Amino acid sequence: MKTNKSNICKSEILKVLEDSPMGLTITEISSEIGFNRNTVSKHLEILETAGLVSKKEISRAKVFFSKKRKYLPRSLMTLFIQSLLSGYKKELPDKAENLKSIGRRILDHFQFPIGEPIIKEFERVRKLSDSHEYLKLFQDFERFRDNN
Repeated sequence: MKTNKSNICKSEILKVLEDSPMGLTITEISSEIGFNRNTVSKHLEILETAGLVSKKEISRAKVFFSKKRKYLPRSLMTLFIQSLLSGYKKELPDKAENLKSIGRRILDHFQFPIGEPIIKEFERVRKLSDSHEYLKLFQDFERFRDNN
């Protein structure tokens, strides 16, 4: 019976992650599949060891992905690029059109796999006036992207 519950939990975790290309936190997975957070954490570790799941730490978030994940739509990439460049628009108001052009060129060439916790982090940083925070977030995000 315990093995059956264990298999069901692992199967549900894989299913919810495959249906969530942006990745999910342990809390989000637990909420989706109805299993205890500790149980989900234990099974995520087993699935990660088996090479079926990957975990990425981005800024303060730990996000889990199925190895079969897909990339996000352009609208979320646009949010990332806007967040990064908006700090520079404040510092270089006479270069706003140039920065928009740079953002469009970046979006034409890249797709970024990111999850809901990262989107929230982008939105938080976007409200700040210090461009160093933008660069720090970009550095964290780019490190995450290179590990895939």
